[in-house]
Amino acid sequence: MKKIILLFLCVISFNAIHAKVTCTLSSDGTLTISGTGDMEDSPWLSQRYEIKKVVIENGVTSIGGGAFRNCSGLTSVTIPNSVTSIGYYAFYGTKWYDNQPDGVVYAGKVLYAYKGTMPSNTKINIKEGTTGITGNAFDGCSGLTSITIPNSVTSIGYRAFSGCSGLTSVTIPNSVTSIESSAFSGCSGLTSITIPNSVTSIGDGAFYDCSGLTSITVEKGNTYYDSRDNCNAIIATKSNTLIRGCKNTDIPNSVTSIESSAFKGCSGLTSVTIPNSVTSIGYSAFYGCSGLTSITIPNAVTSIEDEAFAGCSDLTSVTIPNAVTSIGEESFYGCSGLTYVTIGNSVTSIGSSAFLGAKLRNIVIKAKTPPSWHKMEHYHGTFSNQTLYHATLMVPEGSWDAYVYDDDWYQFINIREVAYNADNLTNSKAYMLKSSNEGSYLFYDSVNDCVATLNETALDDTEENNTWMTTEVEGKHYVYNLGAKKFLVADKANAKTGYRLSDVPASIDIEDGKDAIVFGKSKEFYMVINDKLNVDEGLESQIIATTGIKGMSAEANQPTVTYNVNGQIVPDNTKGLRIKNGKKIIIK
Repeated sequence: MKKIILLFLCVISFNAIHAKVTCTLSSDGTLTISGTGDMEDSPWLSQRYEIKKVVIENGVTSIGGGAFRNCSGLTSVTIPNSVTSIGYYAFYGTKWYDNQPDGVVYAGKVLYAYKGTMPSNTKINIKEGTTGITGNAFDGCSGLTSITIPNSVTSIGYRAFSGCSGLTSVTIPNSVTSIESSAFSGCSGLTSITIPNSVTSIGDGAFYDCSGLTSITVEKGNTYYDSRDNCNAIIATKSNTLIRGCKNTDIPNSVTSIESSAFKGCSGLTSVTIPNSVTSIGYSAFYGCSGLTSITIPNAVTSIEDEAFAGCSDLTSVTIPNAVTSIGEESFYGCSGLTYVTIGNSVTSIGSSAFLGAKLRNIVIKAKTPPSWHKMEHYHGTFSNQTLYHATLMVPEGSWDAYVYDDDWYQFINIREVAYNADNLTNSKAYMLKSSNEGSYLFYDSVNDCVATLNETALDDTEENNTWMTTEVEGKHYVYNLGAKKFLVADKANAKTGYRLSDVPASIDIEDGKDAIVFGKSKEFYMVINDKLNVDEGLESQIIATTGIKGMSAEANQPTVTYNVNGQIVPDNTKGLRIKNGKKIIIK
């Protein structure tokens, strides 16, 4: 009998011993594979059309992905009990697989695939003694609602249950040691997952796009992974890397990095606090977290990887800290709600399409040397044309020329300088201009060294202290703080800012046509206003009564507020002498 003898070597990874596996192809089309260890290569593929029968002898422990793919004449396969795992598409395009009935297909002791279209509300009990679940075995089986995995299974392959959106629960037995990449990705119906203490390996994105997850637990005794402090996450113990979180995750202070795709697809995540211990945020870490409205990136982070926050459509503002040196490609791509961003002073490069799709109104950049824009071969732009034409780019004092004449940044139509060494009004609180009118309003907070926006959570304990109103009456400008219930007035005796708060209204000097109110000396404090803010009628009447101004028109559609004679806001039904709609009234 004529035989073709092929040899190949494979490495047993756990102890680095080289094991020889041989294969022979006889003239009748029988391929015999013998030896010990993993079968990783397929040196017979050049003779694939000659193979009619495969006999794998005891001692071989695995069959590699695509091992017999498109061996169209293969009708018979013998697999020993020593084989515990089979790579995906190993028997794709063979008559052996085509001849299998619809439903669960086993190859030896391995669950190879689900063949055919799965009916809705399907429940499957994997037979006892099964040692592995092949990659892609149930990929896209949205009708699967329940799966029982026996205690004999040791590995769950790549994308084994990917896209099983109807799967609401799964119990991973204590025999499983390996969960490969994307094994449960897209299982949006899963609400909880428990990792047994037997698991020693979890692949990238094993649970990404599991948007319904509310509970994640790692059993105690697992020396590779943990869910410390009841954090509702999977953490790699030795590296302190968070590899998977959910919408209820509390990131512990001991975590130093967030793995790629860690929160990918967590559409129910609305807010998350990243502790200062975190130094890196991985690729697609928060991709598709469409419900995320706010994120605080800690000062220790030095880089933001590609697609880190892409698709976070509800995110309205973000501050990139000074330690960050690079912003990855598409890092905020598709963040359609993002209107404001602060970029720290150490950023030297911004990736292609980093902010494409964001409707930015204001960009504050602290680097005096303009960061470079990394361009891909098919360049789509770092910022959208809408941003380039309509957003205000605020650059450090003295760097206007550098940005205006830069090969990339010159594309911004509106570039302005702003000072960053300000002291705010009290040197302990952050103040913000706020209005019910739509617009984009900024303040500089020197205590926290940042510029914030209207939609950010107030940095001060009392939100009213962050709320200012301003209006122009007969060419004079008045600014009123709702928390203190006082007016901002000039005070030459105040050496720090040149201003103080007063019960008596007094106008302050603001140049007509300017889009910024500058408080303090030498550009110490900025309040930048894109749209004019107006006080309501009651406050205007107080200005009239105190200053003697004869007449003025109130802004339309302003809220009606009742004041006492001291200018304090009171409930509408409070008895006594009140000011309402610009008139003094008595409420009995």
